[in-house]
Amino acid sequence: RQLSLSIVHSFVVLFHSRVRAKGRQRKAAMDREWGSKPGSGGAASSQNEAIDRRERLRRLALETIDLAKDPYFMRNHLGSYECKLCLTLHNNEGNYLAHTQGKRHQTNLAKRAAREAKEAPALPQPNKRKVNIRKTGKLFFLSL
Repeated sequence: RQLSLSIVHSFVVLFHSRVRAKGRQRKAAMDREWGSKPGSGGAASSQNEAIDRRERLRRLALETIDLAKDPYFMRNHLGSYECKLCLTLHNNEGNYLAHTQGKRHQTNLAKRAAREAKEAPALPQPNKRKVNIRKTGKLFFLSL
C-alpha cells in the first residue's frame, strides 16, 4: 500500500509539472501572437505604452517649440517652471507646454496684446501737402 501511494504521488507531481510546462508554452505562443518575439519579455502593458507615448509626444513638442525663445517661460531655483504671464507653477516642460495651449494663458495673451495696443503712443500723421483749390479761374490777357 505504501508503494502504491508513492507511485500515485510521483504521477501527480509529474502530471502537474507537465501541465505547468504546457501553460508556459501556451503563454509564450500567446505573446508571439500579439506581436512580441520569444525572449523579448512579452508585450508591453498599457501603462508602459502610455508612458512611452507621453515621452515621445514631449520630445516632439520640445523639438517644435523652442522654450529658450519663449518670453514667459522661466525655471526657478526649485527646479520647477513658471509662466511669468499667468504666474503659474509647472512641474515639467510638458505641463508648461500644455498650459500655453490652454484657455487661461490664451486669454492672458489677448489681454496683454489689447493693453499694449491701447498704451502704444499714437503715431502722428505724416504731414501731407495741402493742395489749394482755386475758386476763380485764370485771367488771360491778350496783348494786341
